[in-house]
Amino acid sequence: MKGRLTSTSTSRRVSPARERIGKPEPRGLKTQLDRYMLDARAQNFSPKTVDKMELGLRLFDDFIGGVTDVRRVTGDDLRRFILHLQKRTRWPGRKQGDQRPLADETIKTYARVVKEFWSWLFKKRIIARNPMADVPLPRVGKRLPRVFPEADMLAIMDAANSMRDWALICIFLDSGPRLCEVTGDETHPGIYMEDIDFEAGTIRVCGKFLDERPAHIVPETIEFIRRYCQEERPEPIGPDKLFLNEDGTPMKKGRVQKVLEALGRKAGLKRRLSPHKLRHTKAVLSIKYGSSVEYQRKELCHRHISTTQGYLDVCDDDVANAHRSYSPVTNLLKLAKGLDMDSPGEPAKDEIVLTLALPCLHAGQSVHTYGPWAYMSQETEDPAGRTA
Repeated sequence: MKGRLTSTSTSRRVSPARERIGKPEPRGLKTQLDRYMLDARAQNFSPKTVDKMELGLRLFDDFIGGVTDVRRVTGDDLRRFILHLQKRTRWPGRKQGDQRPLADETIKTYARVVKEFWSWLFKKRIIARNPMADVPLPRVGKRLPRVFPEADMLAIMDAANSMRDWALICIFLDSGPRLCEVTGDETHPGIYMEDIDFEAGTIRVCGKFLDERPAHIVPETIEFIRRYCQEERPEPIGPDKLFLNEDGTPMKKGRVQKVLEALGRKAGLKRRLSPHKLRHTKAVLSIKYGSSVEYQRKELCHRHISTTQGYLDVCDDDVANAHRSYSPVTNLLKLAKGLDMDSPGEPAKDEIVLTLALPCLHAGQSVHTYGPWAYMSQETEDPAGRTA
């Protein structure tokens, strides 16, 4: 009789997903943060965005002493976190700049990061209710884009002493690309030689949201690029990108920033010259020279027209000219001088003597003696006989 075959137990490898079945899911913030960052990277968020998200959430976790269960966090925790950030300095522990408070926009960004994370927790059904949904973001005042006037731009162009510098300035000023769109980074490829169409006058650019678009450039910019490639551009070592270092390697973002900063110092600028300020300047000058806001929205690859409309506040010369005509100051000075209200031009500052009777002044004293009316250049005498 044959012996009965007995089955021997063999060890099987159990997948990590099967091992988690039946086990309670960890609800600590650090564990969920790792999942959140994994999800963000899988959605192809830029490394800069991921780092900002992680920094904001770790600051929040440190503030409330370590979150062991995300379900216990309340909206008041976020409110207290916002108040804490408003008292926090930019670089705690550093000697340089450690007294400057955090910018309002930075505080709003960190608060938005926390709100978006808790929305993600609610979407993934890790929490049954989102306590951050009713917490408003802190209000931030509107800031005008920092741009360079035409005189500064002419000084910058005069300071450039190579075809490479001219080509860099003209590309940023002509089509307004972002720095990462020119040099490339972990997400964006940058500008390669094959992306330039010299005949059509376009450069293929991969935008902020990885959308390709044609960046239009004028013949003058094309000529500077052509001469740079013919006269100065070295043989490429590695990727055949447009802008190369002297050794043939592609220029990184930091290198381009240093080149522009050096040009700004040489031109005598009071503010640092950066690629993004050139992008702002391109938009403002284009609108000033007759471009529509919609054209600039497409060229700058803005998803919302409201972003581009912010440049109107910088270049609205019509409002400035109209203000000079209806300003109470100008018209009161005309009345004081006896000029016609409808007469063109403005009264000369050195000819104006404005005397208004105010209760706070003694009889016979003129307003310019104590108030903000510092227009009088000739010598006058007050009732006491003193020379003003």
